[in-house]
Amino acid sequence: MSDKSNKTISVVELRSTIKQQLVDVAKKLDSHDRMQIAINLKIDLVTVKRYMDGKLEDIRRLELAEQILNEAEGIAEAKSCSAVTT
Repeated sequence: MSDKSNKTISVVELRSTIKQQLVDVAKKLDSHDRMQIAINLKIDLVTVKRYMDGKLEDIRRLELAEQILNEAEGIAEAKSCSAVTT
């Protein structure tokens, strides 16, 4: 009794979507911002760089990818707000 109107997303599609979002937000960040993400999440800087470089095979843990994405979006938003006020 499954409802055909419910759309499910595959892991590959989810990973691809998150990858694209990471690549988009990475364009707004510099190396200091990436370092701040690593510090905030208590992970290695290399991991942050690997997840943000755009290679789908490097995104192994979706939960970590989402955490990196959330931190990156927060930093990018803060940078854009501070650029507007200055």
